[in-house]
Amino acid sequence: MPDVVRGGAAKGGNPGCWHDIFDFDYCCDLRHGAAGNDECWDGYYDFNHCCRTPLFASAPKECWAEARQNLLSSPSAAARHPVLKDDANLATFCCHASALSSEVCWAAGRGGREMLLDHSTGQRLFDTKQELEGQVLHKRSCGGLAIFSLDVYGSEVREVRKQISVGDVVRCVGTWRDCGRILDVFSYSIRRRWADLGGGASFQAPSLKAPRAAPPEEPEVPAPPEPHPGSRRALCKFWMSNGTCQRAKCQNFHPAPEELQEARLRWRREQQQRLALNAQPDDPHADKKSHGARAAVFAQWLEDTYGERLKRGVLDIGGGRGELAFELSVKRQIPCTVLDPRCPGTTEPALWQDWHVSRQQRLWLKSQGIRSYGDCQAHVLACPLKQCGVRVDQALSAVENKDPVWAEALQCEVVVGLHPDQATGGVLDLASKLQRPFAVVPCCTFADEFPDRRLGDRPVRTYDDLVEWLLSKGQAAQKDYLKFFGKNLVVFTV
Repeated sequence: MPDVVRGGAAKGGNPGCWHDIFDFDYCCDLRHGAAGNDECWDGYYDFNHCCRTPLFASAPKECWAEARQNLLSSPSAAARHPVLKDDANLATFCCHASALSSEVCWAAGRGGREMLLDHSTGQRLFDTKQELEGQVLHKRSCGGLAIFSLDVYGSEVREVRKQISVGDVVRCVGTWRDCGRILDVFSYSIRRRWADLGGGASFQAPSLKAPRAAPPEEPEVPAPPEPHPGSRRALCKFWMSNGTCQRAKCQNFHPAPEELQEARLRWRREQQQRLALNAQPDDPHADKKSHGARAAVFAQWLEDTYGERLKRGVLDIGGGRGELAFELSVKRQIPCTVLDPRCPGTTEPALWQDWHVSRQQRLWLKSQGIRSYGDCQAHVLACPLKQCGVRVDQALSAVENKDPVWAEALQCEVVVGLHPDQATGGVLDLASKLQRPFAVVPCCTFADEFPDRRLGDRPVRTYDDLVEWLLSKGQAAQKDYLKFFGKNLVVFTV
């Protein structure tokens, strides 16, 4: 690449660097020093990358014409990534000091030439492949010893994060940055997985701090006794729940019968402590029900919030096995239709035949005087409960086509979703199409499957981002907290 791209700090800098309080004025002010504000920089973002004159405007046009031509002939999948259609992203990628950018943009190794200069330092780039092999101790969004650049690989880097787990032994190939502490990775292989090495135990990263040397006058301390097997291996959740485990090669710990009761008490206490620690800071509820009671808690909240309006019907998106529908239709006689591809029915709303009655549901039905399993199924079948094995986009098509078989279901009063996973956004889409209120309890973000969800100029990546995105999508949307452990925040309109 020609000798280009040096220059002083320009107002605005690289727009891809800024988020929240981290803006040009905060990070690039030279009153902090020649490298700007140290609080802004990590293993990837630095003063040169974020504060200097934008690369594309600084380089000759012929430079980028050559890069565009080389992208067309490159065999690398990175060359066809849509993010490189943007001029600024192309410049950031092609001037980044890595063997991958040399090959893709400047045809190094296939008749072209290596990139001559590192854009941030002006130093010559020695395009030598280096290998790094070791055990993964942590996975971080930014910084670290080995960097898989999100700006370069886009969604592909998220797939890498899914494939690699802490504890895995990985070999990476890439080029070292000038600092000598960070490897820009463009290929990797997993040598050994922690799932095969750990015997079912959770991986615990060792402390990287050097141990203190014992004072010479103290006697030698004997090694501690071998810990109890239960402290080394994860407890088997099936064994802890009912005292049996059907998995032939289960690697988890199964306490002996005389220890089981004490282990269960400790296990449940630790579960409650973990759940309490994970609660939202502004959640007002201290006395909560178990996560397994979430459908009952949500159904009661819906009844308290919408009152008699619910009698006109509820559309339950991503309702799975129908726990919420049972609470509404069977216990309260509120009409409910479940939309979920996992439902046993066809593409048209219909009664739920052969309902699987859970133990808790059967206990409640027994309290109503319904004894046999067959009688329980018959009772559910007689309730205003329907299901349909379709996705949200298919339901939206039915709305647009005014399909008569959907008329009753689409006359519902409210569209709801309790931890509907990928269908979370679909709850809002269907409610908007029907011009109905909605109530959704989000859980997983599934950011990789929905890259188009944005909050301003940044993607929706975290649970908090998802909640903020839902609040921004729903007109006059509000939020509240439900009285159960786990993800218990509900976003709703009235």
